[in-house]
Amino acid sequence: MARVVSYANNFTGGEIGPDAAERSDLQQHAQGCAEGLNLIGLVTGPQVSRGGFQDRGAAGDQSEPTRIIGFVRSSEDALFLELGEEVARVWTTAGDPVMDGDDPYEFVTPWTGDQVMRLWFKQLGDVLYVTDLDGGPTRVIKRVADDDWTVALFDFREGPWLTENQFEALTLTASALSGTITLTASAGVFTADDVGSLVRIRESDGSPGLQTWTSGSDYTGGQKVQFDGKVYSRAPSGEDTAGTTPPVHSSGAVSDGAVVWTFLHDGAGVARITAVASDVSASATVIRDLPALGPTRFWARQAYSAREGYPRALAEEREERLVFAASRTLPGTVDATRTAGFGPDYGDFKPGLGTGRVVEDDAVRLNVGGAERVVWLLSSTVLLAGCTGGEYLLSGAQQDEPLTPQTRRASPVSTYGNADVAPLLIQGPPAAALHVLRDRMTLRETRVSPDLTVESRNLSILAHHIHDRGLAEQAWQQSQNLVWLRLDDGGLAAMTYDMEQRVTGTTRQPLPEGFVVESIATAPAPAGQDVLMISVRREKAGQMQRRIWRLAARSEGIFVDGALSYRGEP
Repeated sequence: MARVVSYANNFTGGEIGPDAAERSDLQQHAQGCAEGLNLIGLVTGPQVSRGGFQDRGAAGDQSEPTRIIGFVRSSEDALFLELGEEVARVWTTAGDPVMDGDDPYEFVTPWTGDQVMRLWFKQLGDVLYVTDLDGGPTRVIKRVADDDWTVALFDFREGPWLTENQFEALTLTASALSGTITLTASAGVFTADDVGSLVRIRESDGSPGLQTWTSGSDYTGGQKVQFDGKVYSRAPSGEDTAGTTPPVHSSGAVSDGAVVWTFLHDGAGVARITAVASDVSASATVIRDLPALGPTRFWARQAYSAREGYPRALAEEREERLVFAASRTLPGTVDATRTAGFGPDYGDFKPGLGTGRVVEDDAVRLNVGGAERVVWLLSSTVLLAGCTGGEYLLSGAQQDEPLTPQTRRASPVSTYGNADVAPLLIQGPPAAALHVLRDRMTLRETRVSPDLTVESRNLSILAHHIHDRGLAEQAWQQSQNLVWLRLDDGGLAAMTYDMEQRVTGTTRQPLPEGFVVESIATAPAPAGQDVLMISVRREKAGQMQRRIWRLAARSEGIFVDGALSYRGEP
């Protein structure tokens, strides 16, 4: 029998798994190989050594898990954060710790080593918005300087709110309209978990029965008027005949050109519960003056609290709104702040006025996945929501329109469902969202074009021998066209990815015996090359070792892992 000799002119297909070995009908199969250990594919065709990992030092805590995340303010301002057991350290992209005198700089955090592995991070400027997969409190990490960082609770202001109470007989009565008050319920509604959360109270359903402010009208005493959905009282002294500028302010006292009007309320007030005496009595501090003492059935609880749980999805920013999703009790609900209604440590979720007036800039709430949980939010051509049961486009009445309180919709894209792994948004146009499906073994590419057509493909089809080990984390090294994959068993893999050339190929990246990967992250270095940092661990002589490793560029000539280098006098 004649011997058949064939040639491969490139290896951009990466490793071809055993179950795909006979798929010679696929072009990618002809461009693959059986084994490419510690090799990376170049878009131009060959496979080359990936370079070695430099050992940059011990992790701060040897006994607990260590998380590495990239902190990228810009392409020329990037760092890495190392999160461990209730402490964090800062690393430069060169692989050096930021120092505080003779010691690495550290700052205190509220999370244990196990908890840091369950956190999501969304960066805007010098702030990381941190949500917890387990429903813990939302927090922010803020950089003041490279050696000055703080961690604070995120302040959910003016909401978001659960559905307003629907029972006529279930009322709340306030002891005062402002200051420190007591709230008394007609039946048991309070629990100890309500402490710290907000409650919204309205006087009635609709506008208050007050005269509307009118230019040139006469007003005396402390007469009350309404205008633009807000309620004002006349100051005790001054002119009696109204001017020509209507009152529209939301706090303090402002003149209409003649009469001074003091803002009272907009039909709803807000109070923060400070203590719970019983299921029918709670103490509270008024944040926004209440419209009436009650009793009133028009009240609502805050949607994000210790009682209801806090956002569990990866947060996002879209159209000047900060967007959260997936509390413990409402896993499929998405909440967006008012337009431009957020800062470094707060978000304003005011849903409109208590009198019923709502404008396009007010907060937005919509249900996306029903009983399915929203896993992540991602701003691309549109706002994407990845749920445990599928993927959705979030938009206004039309898919190319912005979200507003009156026009918001969730349009299903597919029903693959997603695992608790942060997606990547890379390359383009249009940019591709790489997301891990709920089986944790499939990496999928989803692209939404400007004309809102959607394309999607499976990137794991020929490399199941790698991806079936479970996809735990991914990081994008743009300068090398590499998607780095941390596997569930602690292994490491690299996928060459170039959308323009249609190149995708995955290879295994085994580390020295005994080492497993705990986390991976990338960030741009000033020289233009993206840096990969990983945290690794191994047990040696009965002791756990945790180290921080930095991937060396191939030009550095380091081709061993865990490499140490000496700097100093000979």
